[in-house]
Amino acid sequence: MNRKKFFKRESAVGFIFLGIILIGMVIGISFSILNSENIENPTNYTFETIGGETIDLADQKGKIVIIYFHFLECSWCAITTPLLAKIEDDYSNNSLYIITITIELVDTNGELNNWRSNHNATWDLVRDDIDHSIGSRYDISITPTTLIYDKNGNLIIKLLGITNFNSTVRSKIDTHL
Repeated sequence: MNRKKFFKRESAVGFIFLGIILIGMVIGISFSILNSENIENPTNYTFETIGGETIDLADQKGKIVIIYFHFLECSWCAITTPLLAKIEDDYSNNSLYIITITIELVDTNGELNNWRSNHNATWDLVRDDIDHSIGSRYDISITPTTLIYDKNGNLIIKLLGITNFNSTVRSKIDTHL
């Protein structure tokens, strides 16, 4: 009988712990979704590429802007990156601007350039700093995260992860071209 009580108590503790974790996840996801509404117009920012060039997103006004957060060892990013490269090819008529931002400090310039070349991409590459000030500015909590802005700099969508990546990105671009 004591053994049954022990297992019941242990199961109850496990369910309570699981419930707390699930509640935390729901709150975290909800917070991220709510914060995505507060992401400022990207044209207010400049970035330094890994090549040392300054990119002013105000220069991209009139284009759809995609800001893609990733890192080289991200297994999910390995799925979305080729899709993003194909999107770049398909919309290469100067109506789309893509900038990719690595959040991982160990991604070297050489590795990033090879990564871009391997995907036949021309997008600009930026590295977040040690304080993750870029990722914090855009409330990045997972990779890949893709932000899409319309031609006026208004956030269309903050896409977290890989679910329906290709169809969602293409649909948003087509709707706002």
